[in-house]
Amino acid sequence: MQKIINQILEGNFEYENGSLDFSCEKIELSLAKGESCEGSFRVYATPGQFATGKVISSDLRMECLTEEFVGSDEEISFAFHGENMEEGDVLKGNFYIISNQGEYYLPFVVSIEHVVLDSSIGTIKNLFHFANLAKSSWQEAVALFYSEEFYRVFQGSDASHYPAYRALSAVRGSEQNLEEFLIQINKKQRVEFIPEQEELVLDILAAGTAEAVTEQELQLVRNGWGYTHLFVECSGDFLFTEKTVLAEEDFVGNRCHLPVFVDGSYCRHGKNFGSIFLYNSYVSLTIPVTVRCGEERTREKAQLNKKRGIVQLMEYYQAFRMKKISTQTWLKETGRLVEKQVAVEENDIPARLFQAQLLITEERYNEAGWILDHVAELLEKKEHPDTWLAYYLYLTTLVHPDADYGKRVTAEVEHIYRKDNTDWRAAWLLLYLSEEYHQSTTGRWLFLEKQFAIGCSSPVLYIEAIVLLNNNPALLRQLGSFEKQVLWYGIRQEVLKPEVIEQFLLLTPKEKEYSPVVFRMLEHIYRENADVRVLQEICTLLMKGGKTGRAFFFWYREGVEKQLRITNLFEYYMLSLPLEEKQEIPKTVLMYFSYQNRLDYEHTAYLYDYLLKNEDNYRDILETYRERMTYFCLEQIQKNHINRHLANIYTRLLQPGMITEQIAEPLARLLFANRVKVEDERLRYVYVYQPGSSRPERYVLNNRETWVALYGNDCTVVFEDGAENRFMKSAEYTLEKLMLPGKFLRTVLPLVKNCLPLDLYLCDNERAGLEDAEAVNDRMVRVAESDICEGNLKRELTLRILQYYYETDQMRCLDEYLQRLPGEELTMEERGIALKYMIFRGNYDLAAQWLESYGPYFVDAKLLVRLISPLMERDNMCEDAVLTAAAVYAFRKGKYDSVVLSYLADYYRGMTKNLRDIWKAARAFEVDCYRLCERILAQMLYSGAFVGEKMEIFRYYVSQGAKPEVEEAFLSQCAYDYFTRDRVTEGEVFQEIQAMYSRGEPVRKICRLAFLKYYAEMREERNEKVLELAEQFLKEFLAEGIHLEFFREYGEIPQVLHDMADKAIIEYHSTPGARVCLHYVFSRQGDEAGEYTAEYMQEVFGSVFVKEFVLFFGETVQYYITEEKNGEEQLTESGTLQKSDIRSEETDSRYQMVNDIVISRNLQDYDTLENLLEEYRKKDFLNGQLFEIR
Repeated sequence: MQKIINQILEGNFEYENGSLDFSCEKIELSLAKGESCEGSFRVYATPGQFATGKVISSDLRMECLTEEFVGSDEEISFAFHGENMEEGDVLKGNFYIISNQGEYYLPFVVSIEHVVLDSSIGTIKNLFHFANLAKSSWQEAVALFYSEEFYRVFQGSDASHYPAYRALSAVRGSEQNLEEFLIQINKKQRVEFIPEQEELVLDILAAGTAEAVTEQELQLVRNGWGYTHLFVECSGDFLFTEKTVLAEEDFVGNRCHLPVFVDGSYCRHGKNFGSIFLYNSYVSLTIPVTVRCGEERTREKAQLNKKRGIVQLMEYYQAFRMKKISTQTWLKETGRLVEKQVAVEENDIPARLFQAQLLITEERYNEAGWILDHVAELLEKKEHPDTWLAYYLYLTTLVHPDADYGKRVTAEVEHIYRKDNTDWRAAWLLLYLSEEYHQSTTGRWLFLEKQFAIGCSSPVLYIEAIVLLNNNPALLRQLGSFEKQVLWYGIRQEVLKPEVIEQFLLLTPKEKEYSPVVFRMLEHIYRENADVRVLQEICTLLMKGGKTGRAFFFWYREGVEKQLRITNLFEYYMLSLPLEEKQEIPKTVLMYFSYQNRLDYEHTAYLYDYLLKNEDNYRDILETYRERMTYFCLEQIQKNHINRHLANIYTRLLQPGMITEQIAEPLARLLFANRVKVEDERLRYVYVYQPGSSRPERYVLNNRETWVALYGNDCTVVFEDGAENRFMKSAEYTLEKLMLPGKFLRTVLPLVKNCLPLDLYLCDNERAGLEDAEAVNDRMVRVAESDICEGNLKRELTLRILQYYYETDQMRCLDEYLQRLPGEELTMEERGIALKYMIFRGNYDLAAQWLESYGPYFVDAKLLVRLISPLMERDNMCEDAVLTAAAVYAFRKGKYDSVVLSYLADYYRGMTKNLRDIWKAARAFEVDCYRLCERILAQMLYSGAFVGEKMEIFRYYVSQGAKPEVEEAFLSQCAYDYFTRDRVTEGEVFQEIQAMYSRGEPVRKICRLAFLKYYAEMREERNEKVLELAEQFLKEFLAEGIHLEFFREYGEIPQVLHDMADKAIIEYHSTPGARVCLHYVFSRQGDEAGEYTAEYMQEVFGSVFVKEFVLFFGETVQYYITEEKNGEEQLTESGTLQKSDIRSEETDSRYQMVNDIVISRNLQDYDTLENLLEEYRKKDFLNGQLFEIR
């Protein structure tokens, strides 16, 4: 600014300021939250003009990187800092350009965009749009669902679905969880998969052939859209599929063709059964597969019929031996079956042998012999199993009862048996052939036991053993595997004699371990005959195996009711009692446990709960339990145990006086316990999401149930299986509230200091009445400072904590909390509230740090003034960018005080009109504005800006002792504008020029010229002093040979009248330093004009050019003016100047006498002409005699 003052004082004025142009009309930026950016714009000056200036931003966040510019085409760089702005914020401001060619503002608008979820179908604004995306592009929907920005969809009515999204999106990338989410929010139904074939049946010709792979197709229809991920498994070695998973791409037009392959090399003759399993989290399908394999179906059927016949033969034989049918019936039915087999195949050796045995039984030996002879021929003709030969030989001994022959046959059969001792048929024949086994019952028993040990499990051997036992129960000496199997067979067939059963019961107590077979036998015996001894053995056996549970409760209950005396019977009774059912507990059991109790906590709880529910019936017994029940109650609370029975015990036994700090914390959780029971066995975990908590509570499902703590009704419950698939709406479950918190909650709350879920629950305003405000505030502090608190809730609690401390006058706590407040986690509005409390507390250092970090634009303007005023005074009113921005922001909002105005008066930089506004406000507060006024005046001189109050500002500046150079420059500029540009100028300017001259200060030429011009036009404002000064100025200019037309207005000054009498003046205004050429020609009345004469005009000052002529009456000057511009001469003005007045105010000058002579001649007044000529000659003579020219 000093440069322009010096320039003006040197007389170098800018006649034409020119103008600036910009590369854009407005700067518009769209940024993401937290983003910063850089950019630029260009400033263009008028061609041929040289511009200088400064660029100032109206907002601290918009930083000017190029603060000054010089030239005609300059780039202005800027950087915007959006770190503390939020989505949806719009910042409007201006770049102020203060230049020597004027003042300008370039608007800028910065918008922080809302993040938009774009997709292939357009912008996703809500869950309806998202469901449409999932329907058209499932994989794209999956990617969007797990993106970090998807939470933005939950606006308006969709916000209620955010808890479900939070729970179901925890396992990243799971398509099934997205499916469950869409089902949960009712945007779709489950996808159904429908097989078109209920069963696959396939016929193949050859079995056991490696090359025989046959393909069959399973048709699967999909009903609906969405999650398509179907696992495929096959049951059966011969069965396999190409794919193990069916996905979206496998369903063309909602139909899938699944190839199923059958490998014949793994098939056997006949029917082969397998299955295809299709399943996912929602669907489980089983498609049976039957492969019929064989060369001839008729042969297969015949073989099947033959097997069925043999089975029937065995059943009739078993019934015959067990004496369930008579001999005649057996012979009849067996004969019919054998005849049928022989009819099918005449040479069937086993059938013929059966036929022969039946004939022998009927003592038809001759017919039997014929058949055996036929069998002998068949045995010689074809290969056969040794068993057939042994059977044949045995039958021949029956037809030919010769002792020697019998021995030979026995030896032959023994030989066959030794070749394969696993052949039970040969062993069976030996029982009847060998003299050793025939004579020794014990030998027969041991032989049968040996065959069992080898692996024989044929009912034939069991029948033989049972026959031996029934005849000799003493054979039963132990309960080994063989004995147990034989007995179990006999019991099932109901063929054991009582003596055998009695022998069995004698051996049962010797069993050291539990045996399932022995238990089944005892159970069967007891159901046939409810013998207390059998019940005794059953209970004892079960207890040996530690068997408890619903399956065994019947026996223990029977034992208790029959008053069996078995150690620990009552314990096993209780341990087997179904906890979910209501059972009547005998009084003997209740009395027993009043003395000792070694039950686990669940059954103990059932027992105690039963007593409490039936208190009226067992008052005497209950009193003996009371102390132990109370201890048990407190112990289980400490162990965090809860179920339906414990909940009843807690409710009935617990008293407020019993609640200590030790049990208060676990009890606080148990009060909100809910029992969860699911139907799906695949589910493994339950997750509970509490509103406001970022971390869910996980519970393990045990036997499809668990208990969970639900603090309030707005918790989200989600289930998870072993594959991390999650379910909400699709999970079938029951939820049972175990306790009502209200009874104990008020007692517990003062004692619980470390239960964040409870703290979170109680921070809700709706529950504020449960405890006093201080306790609630302590909980809010714990929650807000924990790592589980979600951001929105943390910010809300932060403000509530600040308000509580302030309203309760806990200023020390308020100060401490403000110190550790995480400002970066708050929104702008919330920071403003927090800063309010800092200001109220006078914590200006902390508040200043926040201003430095986040800027001043989040603070209420009134509070901002309250903050920055002491900060300015603390820093001794030193300039600071943040304080300046804060002061400007507050001033624009109409909030300020004298300190802020004083600071702005010293340091604000901006457009002149803004400086003027500060000046007006400062003057109203009587703030010292000397420096501000000087800055305004200097800036107006520099930029040419104008404000209506400029003279008031100037007057104030002068009154405070203006700097001479500033005052002189200002007056010179005003004078210049008035003199050269004819701008309206206040009379005070000229009064000040007069005062300067009066003070003896030098007055610039332009000021003198303007002074004369002003009072030439404003004759009514003249006074004696003005005329004296005007005469002085006029004499100086006339002495310099400067004659201007308005000088004639000072006719009362003789010298002016004399010097101006013979002058005709052409005055022309242009730009300073211009080359102005006047082209003129003289002409007299009646004469023709001659040639034009060209002459450069004299520059009087700055931009004013003049040319003087001496014209007499009747003379005319025609002229035109040209200027040299851009190397060319341009015509700018033309006109005529003539002398037409008859008389002049001056009568005695030589010029006037000559002019009168010309007038007399033109009027043909020759007498007057003669007189005037004579008078002129006399005066000329006298002048020549009296004066001489030096």
